[in-house]
Amino acid sequence: MPTAKKIRKKYAPVLQLPPLSPDEFDGLKASIAVHGVLVPILLTEDGRIIDGSNRRAIADALGYECPESVQKGLTEDEIRALARSLNLARRHLNREQRRQLVADQLRETPAWSNRRVAKNLGVDHHTVASVRLELSTGGEIPQVERTTGRDEKSYPATRPAPVVHRPPEERQARIAATTLLHGDCRDVLPTLPSASVDLALFDPPYPEVSREYGRLTEPDWHDLMRVVVRECRRVLKPTGSMVVVLQSNYERVGRMRLWPYEFVLWAAKEWNLIQDCYWHVPDALPSAGTDRDTGLLKTSVKWNVWLGPSDCHRNQQAVLRTPTDTVTTRQRP
Repeated sequence: MPTAKKIRKKYAPVLQLPPLSPDEFDGLKASIAVHGVLVPILLTEDGRIIDGSNRRAIADALGYECPESVQKGLTEDEIRALARSLNLARRHLNREQRRQLVADQLRETPAWSNRRVAKNLGVDHHTVASVRLELSTGGEIPQVERTTGRDEKSYPATRPAPVVHRPPEERQARIAATTLLHGDCRDVLPTLPSASVDLALFDPPYPEVSREYGRLTEPDWHDLMRVVVRECRRVLKPTGSMVVVLQSNYERVGRMRLWPYEFVLWAAKEWNLIQDCYWHVPDALPSAGTDRDTGLLKTSVKWNVWLGPSDCHRNQQAVLRTPTDTVTTRQRP
């Protein structure tokens, strides 16, 4: 007597997300064929798939069992945000795909604060702010005056910049003394006369990070900075110096890239390392690679590298803080 074929339940996904690339899908299928479905698919209480549509489809095609887990107690907005967050964390999405998921979330929850959206999706809040600006400028989402944080409290959507009042004469003098040269620094620096600059301050783009203007490889970045450092040595006055602001990034969480250390070692040998210091950016925590589970904080640290002659101009008094009354009156042995 033939065995009745087992009827598998059909599930609808919470979101229609970008499909896996052929290589990613084939790799996932090969893994499931050998090991089975190791990570349970995540369902809503009414049976929709929050995470795991591809695992479910592959398991069904292979005739394998697919473990399930149910997420309870979330609102519909929170369910959809969770679906995006899990896929952002697991998939190798390109920049445009990641920004599209952020945009989709903002269209659904424009009243959520940037930090709330960022926390729910596992992205940087600056990315959310950038996408929000694009959408609100184009009229795709409303320009709200107040947003709601994760604590359900209402906050102003924007913080007004502090106004610095200067006399008209000073404003005009500052404008007259300022010249902006727009262009590639490798083209602009050679146009400046030698020994004419007091300070060169650089916050260069970092390698292996996709930006609107492209992506630099590590060799490309080193080629760029070698030109910049040598040109800055030429245009700086004898007592002038250069500060480069760096921030380490990683190949993957737990494995840092070595380009900043290679650069500093080269610059120190090529020229001179006066001093370096680290600047902690507290609002970068938590962020990618720095959350409590991962336990790393490198992306919240800026590395300020000071290059130049050992007798360059410096004003130590200008950077010292005035001692507090407690320190001043403290009894010393």
